[in-house]
Order: sequence, then structure tokens, then C-alpha cells
Amino acid sequence: MDRVLPNEEPYRLRARNQLYLCVGEPIQLLPLLDRLKNMNASEEETRRLITERIQDELMRLRERAHGLMRRACGAPADSLLNDRSHGAPPPVANGKRQSWGPSPADRDQEKEL
Repeated sequence: MDRVLPNEEPYRLRARNQLYLCVGEPIQLLPLLDRLKNMNASEEETRRLITERIQDELMRLRERAHGLMRRACGAPADSLLNDRSHGAPPPVANGKRQSWGPSPADRDQEKEL
């Protein structure tokens, strides 16, 4: 995504890049909200659980998109999926870093060395 719309200034769309888009199903939050209401959950806990639910669904969609890209592109897709050279932080799910790629702290330590 950084190749199309960078996370650094200038924030200008970069043309002539191939973009893969994967659209998922709507996230059903009503059962979760009902359960939280019955539990008398605090606003903070409600926000946290809703955020976790959305993050979980986005991570599933991400994995699905990566699988579709690998199927469509074959081996070249791996270089597209693993390119973290633009400094974008790795995805975080439920407050836990995913196991792939160096963390931003690790990258900063490498720069200092």
C-alpha cells in the first residue's frame, strides 16, 4: 500500500502501481454489544472488545488477501507481501505483535549500529 499512497509526506497517490483489493463481509457487532450490555461492561472495556473484534476480522481478511495474491501471482507475490522497506509498522492484533518482520524498535537498533 505504501507504493500507492505513502505514509510519509508528500501524501500523493503514486500512479501506475498494481493494487489488490479484498473486501470482506460486514462485521456483526450486535451480538457482542448485546452481550456487553447484559454484562454491564464499562465504556472502556466495550471499546476495547469492539476494537479487538475489528482487528481480528481485519487480520483474517489480510490473510485471505495474501492467500489470493499468492494464488494469483505465485512466487512474485512473496516479495510484495514481505516488502516492509517503507518503515510501516507490522500489524498488531489484540495488542500483540505478529511474528513476521523486525519490530520498529529492532529497526531503530539496527540503524544505530
